Amino acid sequence: MTRTTVSKWDARFMGLGRHVAGWSKDPSTKVGAVIVNDRLQVVGMGYNGFPRGTSDSGALYEDRERKYLRVVHAEVNAVLNATQSCMGATVYVTHPLGTNNGLEACIAYPDRAVNEHPWRVRRLSPVECERLQCFPDWYTNIPWRKRNDSPDGLRYKALGNSMAVNVMQWIGERIALVDALKEAA
Repeated sequence: MTRTTVSKWDARFMGLGRHVAGWSKDPSTKVGAVIVNDRLQVVGMGYNGFPRGTSDSGALYEDRERKYLRVVHAEVNAVLNATQSCMGATVYVTHPLGTNNGLEACIAYPDRAVNEHPWRVRRLSPVECERLQCFPDWYTNIPWRKRNDSPDGLRYKALGNSMAVNVMQWIGERIALVDALKEAA
């Protein structure tokens, strides 16, 4: 279902998302995300950038190939920074290319093509959620109860219990680095 009306709260949370986007060190694209529960409380915020604890020097942002391997989307950072469960929450994102990390939620983003309604809110498909976590399309669509397709709810649940591929790759690289340092010592 697509909601086309914009409430004062939608406008406030998108404004907060634009403010959070300003924290990103990415010189080419600054994206912010704000996750809000059904009581209109902010439960998580994030911006696009490298994983916590890694170098975020300007040189790494200039090398686009390396940047895209390391960057964590604003939506994922918002989930990782969440102070409580995000199930059933709404995520407001300031860039139209993101998804919501498997939350059973909606995504709001600025829609420059629609003048009278500056934002659209819609439910994300499981494929969009899979793409956010760097899984192949239809990765979670496994046979279920003698059917070829899995219900969306089970796919969202599987994605919610998964870790993003690029984050797991980074963790694996750090473990290999520590192992190499131990062997060298």
